[in-house]
Amino acid sequence: MLLVISIIVILFLVVMFFCSYRKVPKNRIGIRVGPFGNKTVTGKAIFVIPFLQRIDYMTLENIQVDFESKSSIPTQDAINIKVDAVANIAISQDEEVMKRAASRFTGYSTSAIAEVVTPVLEGNIREIISQVKLKDLIQGDKKVLADTIADNVKPNLADLGLELTTFNIQNFKDDNGVINNLGIEN
Repeated sequence: MLLVISIIVILFLVVMFFCSYRKVPKNRIGIRVGPFGNKTVTGKAIFVIPFLQRIDYMTLENIQVDFESKSSIPTQDAINIKVDAVANIAISQDEEVMKRAASRFTGYSTSAIAEVVTPVLEGNIREIISQVKLKDLIQGDKKVLADTIADNVKPNLADLGLELTTFNIQNFKDDNGVINNLGIEN
């Protein structure tokens, strides 16, 4: 009788071990949530006590945000342009910043995160573009402008638990042909 009880207890413990053991891949963050506190891990194993704790996941993949301004952005000299840009963002690896991302984006897909980030990018692009003359935008160094926008947007993304990995301006457009006329003038 004692042998049967011992075998049942051992089998129960083995089953509990396999039910509790979770391996989190390197391209995801595992967030264990429960009454004994929260813990985030990536690329490691973690134990989750069934019925008391759960594990949620977030992606660590690069998230590409293609941005094309929906409405025109006025430059400093009041010429309306549209901007086409690409940003790459990721969940921050900094422990404190990662916790912010976990509180906001657990369970979100990369496209859902991109939808949240797009208005943040648009606001920062509008803010910088409105301070620059069109001729300086067209003839100036796009890299310098992109770096200025990136420096401006990084604190906003950090508040969301994200970091900007790259930001590039593809081109500028306008509906009235002003940019083409500048090209002819030059």
